[in-house]
Amino acid sequence: MLIVLGATGNIGREVAKLMIDNAEQAVFLSRQPQKLQPQLNGHLVRAADLDEPASLERAMAGGTKLLLVSPNSAAMQRQQSNAIQAALNSGIQHIVKISGTPKSVRQDSVSAVGRAHWHIEQQLKAQAPAYSILQCNFFMQNLLGLQAGMVRKSGKITLPFAADTVFRFINTADIAACAVRLLTDDKVQSQTYNLSGQASSFQQLADELSRLLASRVNYKQIPLWLTQLVMRFKGMPKTQVQHQLEMTRLYQQGISDDASDAVQLLTGRPAISLPQFLEQHLAEFKQQ
Repeated sequence: MLIVLGATGNIGREVAKLMIDNAEQAVFLSRQPQKLQPQLNGHLVRAADLDEPASLERAMAGGTKLLLVSPNSAAMQRQQSNAIQAALNSGIQHIVKISGTPKSVRQDSVSAVGRAHWHIEQQLKAQAPAYSILQCNFFMQNLLGLQAGMVRKSGKITLPFAADTVFRFINTADIAACAVRLLTDDKVQSQTYNLSGQASSFQQLADELSRLLASRVNYKQIPLWLTQLVMRFKGMPKTQVQHQLEMTRLYQQGISDDASDAVQLLTGRPAISLPQFLEQHLAEFKQQ
């Protein structure tokens, strides 16, 4: 039986949809199962809290595989460690973990989240009977927040990256498809996968939007200090501001420049491209 954490998040929702569409039997864990149940067409939902190991063990009873995903936070390492230990105590044999941007996941990473992912990965490698680690680049869905808001408001995108800084945006639908493939295949071997899309940039984002909207969207690089000031002005939590600054510095250094065919390998099709994604979500960038 498959156990799914994080069914309300970007990736978890996509995983749940694929499992329902494919008639896969799974149990979805939530702190508030009564709110999640209506979305899952009668699939089993159990109450579980990442801060309460006993609740995790009860919820994972009878499970054979686990999707391990939770929000980036100061508590992520402790919470995911709780989930791993509960899975082992429950007899789960294979854990599929959604991890961070590949080059940020290091013991000495400048990113606190990257360091946390590294420690979680080491625990998995040392303790899990089998594991699959999906290290994921910049989510395309994140473009529907800050960047889409900029385009709707002013018709331009201003960020602290050079126009040619390489990004390999990845669609969470591709991440979910890879996760489901690993969760439903009994022949996979323990391995780490770099999930990334085609080489792109924020300049290409602006150019593609200009084409699709038939209206010029400009891209401009701004200083990092100004970005920090704007985030603080908008009232972002201090820990979130720090995470954004750490990841910005890493992306400026080119951490997203490694090509990968892992999506093709796992799903049998190429990763969704940036133009395809923008066509599907163009309404998010249009002025209201």
